[in-house]
Amino acid sequence: EIVRSRRRAKRRYPRSKAQVIIDAAEDKARNGLKNLRVNDCMISERVSDRIWDLTSLEELSLAKNKMRKLSSKIEYLVKLNELDVSHNSLTQLPRQIADLSLLRTFNGSHNKFKKFTAFLFKCSKLETVNLEHNKFRRLPVTVGNLELLKATKQWEVGIGVLKNLKSLNLANNLFAIWPEQIERNAKLTDL
Repeated sequence: EIVRSRRRAKRRYPRSKAQVIIDAAEDKARNGLKNLRVNDCMISERVSDRIWDLTSLEELSLAKNKMRKLSSKIEYLVKLNELDVSHNSLTQLPRQIADLSLLRTFNGSHNKFKKFTAFLFKCSKLETVNLEHNKFRRLPVTVGNLELLKATKQWEVGIGVLKNLKSLNLANNLFAIWPEQIERNAKLTDL
């Protein structure tokens, strides 16, 4: 008869770089952690769900990973004003990105976006949007969505509803025509 030890074996493999960063962030979160960078950590599927508990975050960078999907739980980071998901393999953004009402800077460059939800345009405080090096043929314009209509007071919701937009980088995409509604961005100085 074999008697099994009740003691847990020590971990043979070290924790991932991303997990070590998130653990340290949770420790600091008690003091109101504002910035978190989980860059170049080889995250492929998804980032740890524990990151969405860091509700005091104002800046989050998940750049230079291999992420294919951004969690819908991003909606919990209500104080976020800067989001960098550049240099990943993202093909879409979750609809919940619209809940980031304080978001001022979004960097989604160097991904695999062909299209994305117009709900990003609900983030009315956006000043800087970087979408260079993707696969866009056009930017989304959503017509008649009642939730967007209520939030933006616009029947057609596209890039033009971002009244605070100052910088928009769309370089190295597959645009055949000029993005619709771009002329509505009166504060746009960097294109």
